[in-house]
Amino acid sequence: MNHLILLICVITFLMPVTTLQGQSISDFDLDRVSVAEGVASEANKIAYVTYAFEAPSHAYNGVIISGTSAIPSPEGWIKWDDANEDEWQPLTFLKSERDAAFYAGYRSDTFREGVGFTLRFRGVSPGELSVSEAGVFDNRKDDDALVDTKLIDQEAAPLFSSRTIIPPALINRAEWNADPFIRGNPVPLAQPDYGRMTFHHAACCSAYTYEEGLAQVKAIQNFHQDVRGWSDIGYHFILDQEGRVYQGRPFLDNRRTLSTPPRLAQGAHVGGFNVGNIGVAMLGCYHPPEGGSCVDVLSSATKDSLITMFSYLKENYGVDTSNLFGHRDQGATSCPGDNNYSLLPQLRIDIDTLVARGNQALAQGDLVATLKENGVVVLEGGLSAIRDVESVTIERELNDVATIVYTSAETSSPIFSIDNEVSSEGAVKYSLIATSSSGQSQILAESTVLVFNPTSFTLAQSFPNPASGPATIRYYVERSGIVTIKLFNLNGVEVDELVDGFHDEEQWYTVSVPSDNLASGVYYYRMIVTSFPGVVFDDTKTLHVVR
Repeated sequence: MNHLILLICVITFLMPVTTLQGQSISDFDLDRVSVAEGVASEANKIAYVTYAFEAPSHAYNGVIISGTSAIPSPEGWIKWDDANEDEWQPLTFLKSERDAAFYAGYRSDTFREGVGFTLRFRGVSPGELSVSEAGVFDNRKDDDALVDTKLIDQEAAPLFSSRTIIPPALINRAEWNADPFIRGNPVPLAQPDYGRMTFHHAACCSAYTYEEGLAQVKAIQNFHQDVRGWSDIGYHFILDQEGRVYQGRPFLDNRRTLSTPPRLAQGAHVGGFNVGNIGVAMLGCYHPPEGGSCVDVLSSATKDSLITMFSYLKENYGVDTSNLFGHRDQGATSCPGDNNYSLLPQLRIDIDTLVARGNQALAQGDLVATLKENGVVVLEGGLSAIRDVESVTIERELNDVATIVYTSAETSSPIFSIDNEVSSEGAVKYSLIATSSSGQSQILAESTVLVFNPTSFTLAQSFPNPASGPATIRYYVERSGIVTIKLFNLNGVEVDELVDGFHDEEQWYTVSVPSDNLASGVYYYRMIVTSFPGVVFDDTKTLHVVR
């Protein structure tokens, strides 16, 4: 059975009759219904335009129409012929604020066959609003309804840590006020690999400002969820006509930026080819054969943003540019429009070039991590040739756990920091990360140290020493037991009990000495470990306090 494949990209067949210049809607897999002339009517002293449609020949539960409206915010309803007279259901509209074209649709939970329907639009005449084409669909065959989670092994999907591409700033779902994902939880995209990327246009919804972009992306989500019945917006990423990048489907790990590659959810942007396929859509309409307002062309700045987006995806998800396709390469559609499709050969070259050389660096950076005898790691470095850095952080990665150990807005100052929280042995990687004023992040430098645990109990020298403020003591526990550490003055009088409790074996520990109330002078701290068969460690170190 033919059924309508409506991604916003695919609904390019639904353009007003007056603008259909050579486009063949027979290329699309859909059930079309003929459109009669609109009839002016009145109900309860309100003017309407009414369209009656004959019964489609196949089962369907949804209707999509296209038309033009001189009214910025049209209102319309649908009623099936087997419904009562007052059972009008509201249509969902998708309309650009910059032209008269609109799409509208409705999806029912009931599947009908041999039943016609009627549309009516409020407060207009046939000259103010017209319907040009209509189609019906059965959404039971949509990919979003047929996902088999048992076939998908997301953990095997490669994710690479970006080194050359600064990701574009991302306008996340919270910013465009996305509704929640419906029908359970998103399923992973990869099976087991990310296999391709697809370039789309929305065939509608022009947006040149931030506010327009927010509104149009939200309108597309409404159309995909309410009309098509999909779990969420079909695309993974959407760009407006100024090159801003919007998050589409939710990430599996709920990240709000692209600074670390997020796990992607399966989309609904290419019928039959959504597994492992990352969808990127341009707002606007880029197919001149359709006539009318479908004549958009990518600006140079927007093209650069698109290249950066695809370069980021190539580098971080391992998708080769040979697997970058237009939507029309995978289905009977004009998407992404002739004006975009003709760019693909050069886009592939530009993406490979950018990944090879990287985009403009936020700054130059260097970082040296040095392991000391007391188990602390000293971090030294700094930034130079700063272009746009609002803050700098150092991230520690140990046993696949990432932790921020340093952050500062003093981007031009030398970096000197001590990481005294490394408690177990292994390779410890430190990354110096710069973040720009727009939220973009880039790893500028890395340094790795190999931490070995001592072979016996260790009480390290406090630091700093001498101390004018709080001091830190590191100690290593070879065997589990009760650990006490006490601070004494030179007369042997106990000043403070710093530690008293059970400790697990083979770990470094850290305790701070609150020396603010200590007078200048020499103190000593003593560590005793009690385990079977008694005291197994006893050592003392000195602490100098200077005021």
